[in-house]
Amino acid sequence: MNIAIVNKFFFFKGGQETVALEQMRLLENAGHNVAFFSMHHPQNIQNYSWSKYFCDYADFSLQDDSIKISKKLEFAYRFITNKPAAIKFHAFLKEFKPDIIHCHGIAHQLTYSILPIAKQHGIPVVQTLHDYQIICPSYTLLQGDNSICLSECNKMNYLPCVKNRCVKNSFFASILSAMEMTYNRTLFDYTQYIEMFISPSQFLADQVVRSGISRDRVINLSNFLTDVDITVPNFQHQGYFTYIGRLSYEKGLFTLIDAFRLTPEARLRIAGDGPLKDQLMNYTVEKGIQNIDFLGHLNRSEIDKLLSNAMAIIIPSEWYENQPMTIIEAFAHGKPVIASNIGGIPEMVIDGVNGYLFNPGDPKALASILRNLTDQEEKLETLGKAAHSYATSHYHSKKHLTELTNLYTSLIQ
Repeated sequence: MNIAIVNKFFFFKGGQETVALEQMRLLENAGHNVAFFSMHHPQNIQNYSWSKYFCDYADFSLQDDSIKISKKLEFAYRFITNKPAAIKFHAFLKEFKPDIIHCHGIAHQLTYSILPIAKQHGIPVVQTLHDYQIICPSYTLLQGDNSICLSECNKMNYLPCVKNRCVKNSFFASILSAMEMTYNRTLFDYTQYIEMFISPSQFLADQVVRSGISRDRVINLSNFLTDVDITVPNFQHQGYFTYIGRLSYEKGLFTLIDAFRLTPEARLRIAGDGPLKDQLMNYTVEKGIQNIDFLGHLNRSEIDKLLSNAMAIIIPSEWYENQPMTIIEAFAHGKPVIASNIGGIPEMVIDGVNGYLFNPGDPKALASILRNLTDQEEKLETLGKAAHSYATSHYHSKKHLTELTNLYTSLIQ
């Protein structure tokens, strides 16, 4: 069948892009004809034939304090609707003629203004949900002070987002996102153009249903790794734990560092970049912590090597994670995961079987786990083997392909 995959970035930017691009590879290898629709970006995969239809690059990272009011209004309009993208999407569909459209991240840069075009062409649309964008203006269920939000907003009222400065702790950014949600969910309601929502975790699915989407329009389908079946697990290690991911507040990184401050006999290697990097590095210096290495941004092969030689991977998140790809990657490498008991994580990490869970924001509980695993070679190997077995049974590409194409077929028919 002809399948169009839509995502605003066409390079391995994060977990969302990893899933979208791996999905393209998986479907192509199975003999399907796949075309990607996205926006132009300097880091995009080069010389891609369908990029002639990509929309122009849009950068929404400007600081609001320096923007004039006229620019803010233009910024707000472009943030919510993108008519040029809709025109290019129409031309893309007219030439490619997909049987189905699979969306991932399309808000802001592409915007949901492209969805009525699919309706005009009579093409069914599915969307994989990677965060809480369908519910929350900040996408994270976190308020401006990084405290967990108990869903104060609803489809008829997104003012709590402004009151709590939920987006970047910024008044302007929060107003902009509240306006976007009011338009997208209340006035325009883009959800009417999507036949089925795919939720990797049951936790996210429950939140989506609670927001007003009917249960029969939400299907659970786990993320996957194309190479999970050929990844060679390494049940040995080089004596360190690791964190791999974005360095931002919701990831619980001060809790992580404090845990290693309490366990100087353990070693941590942090891979990744983000807005918290300098603060974290300064904090380790201030506290005299010498058992933590900051590695910065690593490429794919460097990450694989780091995973393969680690004792375990730590995910100390303090927000409602959906289904982190890092956990799947760690399991595929035969590595147990030590993670916060929050969101969709406990659906993946079985305490004492393929890893350990601890209460988010509790460095003492994490430190206790670290101490218990240090020099426990037999236990680490047992956990690692269980993790690898779990990856092959739950996140195998063949399983994902079968369930995904069955969904496509049912909607096309």
